[in-house]
Amino acid sequence: MHRVTRLLFCLILSATYAGATAQSSYNFHNLFLDDGLSDARVNCIVQDKFGFMWFGTNNGLNRYDGYSMRNFYAGREGGQLPSNEILSLFTSKNGALWVGTARGLVRYNFAAEKFSKIDSTDFTSGLLASMPVNALQEDAQGQLYVGGTDGLFRLSLPAGTWKNMGEMMGVSQRLKQVRKIKFYNPSVLFVTTNTNLPFFQLDLTRNRADSILYKTEFGEGWNYNMFGLEKL
Repeated sequence: MHRVTRLLFCLILSATYAGATAQSSYNFHNLFLDDGLSDARVNCIVQDKFGFMWFGTNNGLNRYDGYSMRNFYAGREGGQLPSNEILSLFTSKNGALWVGTARGLVRYNFAAEKFSKIDSTDFTSGLLASMPVNALQEDAQGQLYVGGTDGLFRLSLPAGTWKNMGEMMGVSQRLKQVRKIKFYNPSVLFVTTNTNLPFFQLDLTRNRADSILYKTEFGEGWNYNMFGLEKL
């Protein structure tokens, strides 16, 4: 009886493992320049609301339908990309496709198959209009967060108004050279920069920005702020 029980247990375990293995197996298909990819250096990938895959490269933007590739490049005519260097891609909750380039932010118009440049009228310096955009994220209210060389900005839609997050939180001189942004929860945003204090935690509810010096393997973060060193 014990032998039958052990045998039955082994059969169930084998079937479970086989099922898990089957579920975790993937088929990979490589895309090369011969397949229409504009450049082998791919910086970002996203899927739009229609199922198309978009690849941002150092030399153009590519849209893949599973069979063929369509390439988009910068040009002097309206509706084209401002730069061939694509640094970030993001699809919002309402299905909009945002493209961060080395010369500013654009939004893709699916119906017209053109790009609309997103300029800032709130900043007299005009830096944001041509800022390299390295990172894009969206909050629960549909506001777009744009990170780049000049800092972190928030675009409120549909009003189209911009806010400098560094200025709002009193860290505009330190919150520069933004590389990556990611929401930890609806009110906390993690920011990675290329500065001497590379990690920031932004509390959007209290408008507070802390520099994260270290995070342990157990998820514990250590902050340095105006109150000194503290454990999160």
